[in-house]
Amino acid sequence: MNIMKNGIVGLGLIAGAMLLIGTPSAEAAVYCKYVGVPKGCVVKPGVVLQPAPVVYCKYVGVPKGCVAAPGVVLAPAPRAVRRSGVNLGGPVNRVGVR
Repeated sequence: MNIMKNGIVGLGLIAGAMLLIGTPSAEAAVYCKYVGVPKGCVVKPGVVLQPAPVVYCKYVGVPKGCVAAPGVVLAPAPRAVRRSGVNLGGPVNRVGVR
């Protein structure tokens, strides 16, 4: 019985050592699409990168990181308006007859 326990413990130690030694690195190269995009990217050999395209705002700060076009006055983003009404359409809580 003692020999069997020693054998199981020995196999466990060997398997654990193999996992620690044989684990490959999980690092992968992320290639750039534009200059510096995404952050920390690597340029493929022979590729010429262009500056990232400009994203213009539709409203103040929408989408995030946008730039206001020259001469455009931005308005605040519209908000959803909650309408209250009588539910005449049955068990579903919606405004209006269904």
